[in-house]
Amino acid sequence: MNGILKAYLDNVEFGEMKVFGGMGVLPVFRKGYDALDHLTLKEALDQGTLVIGEVSHAGSVPELKATNRGSLSVLVLDGEELVGAKQNRVLNTTILIMGGSEVVVPVSCTEHGRWVHQSEHFGDSGIMMASFLRSEKNRSVSESLYSNRSYRSDQSMVWDGIAEMHRAGRTSSSTGAMRDAYEQKSAEISEYVAAFPCLESQCGMLAFIHGHVAGLDVVPCLPAYRSLHRKLLTSYAMETQIRGKGGDRHPTSEQGTALLKKISSCSESKFPSVGEGDDFRYAGLNIVGTALISKEKVVHLAFFPTKSEESGERMSSASRRRYHREHID
Repeated sequence: MNGILKAYLDNVEFGEMKVFGGMGVLPVFRKGYDALDHLTLKEALDQGTLVIGEVSHAGSVPELKATNRGSLSVLVLDGEELVGAKQNRVLNTTILIMGGSEVVVPVSCTEHGRWVHQSEHFGDSGIMMASFLRSEKNRSVSESLYSNRSYRSDQSMVWDGIAEMHRAGRTSSSTGAMRDAYEQKSAEISEYVAAFPCLESQCGMLAFIHGHVAGLDVVPCLPAYRSLHRKLLTSYAMETQIRGKGGDRHPTSEQGTALLKKISSCSESKFPSVGEGDDFRYAGLNIVGTALISKEKVVHLAFFPTKSEESGERMSSASRRRYHREHID
């Protein structure tokens, strides 16, 4: 593991565990860190300094064009959803878009049944892809990078995952839109948001579902994390909702310490980011992760378990879903 990320993780501290409705959260703190200053997707869109649209009038499912007209860089997280244009999309990787620049960003479709202009530009949906699907998409993008240095995802897997979200959550959508599942679960998700408020100096969270690790997200820039806290919670709250009831296992802070140790033993691969900095990919025993590092500073890191032994009975894998459809249904 590179020295920049190791030094950061060596100084991470966990706060007090809080549990609500099958979900647990360990707040993450890293005091005294001189993080890079940047805006979030929502902030930049609200200010009108960031414009995101299709790459052309015809459009291209796996790509969008982002123009940052402001002076500050804009952070867009892997899994954040954009709504509008020809169909809703999510980012395939975390990107820091430099001020005054234009980049083509890699995305995945989260609305299978629409391919017609709804608006000229994209807006922020206010949600983030459910953590189980972020984990699977993360792994598929990493495999694409290893094989051909492309930030492409397994689009069929993403559509399958969204369909399974609707089935498991008993929600529906005429266009297969991920956002519709969140809107129909908004009352339940709001309860989780209220139960886990952002704390002073908090820069991340380690989330648990039914006592098992579900994922770790850290954004060292405190104002940016504060803006993203609710959205990150939705990622884990949605999975908690569709997972149903679990056992009585209670999460512990020791699991957080064990996760950091597991992360430190992961293999590491480095790729040039689409925006500023470098995109690091990690793989270990039942774990995958990413970290964006720019100007020798950690900008965002995310790690997810990949096996049921680590995370409990998560949603089934894309390959298992396909097998079920082809051989059992």
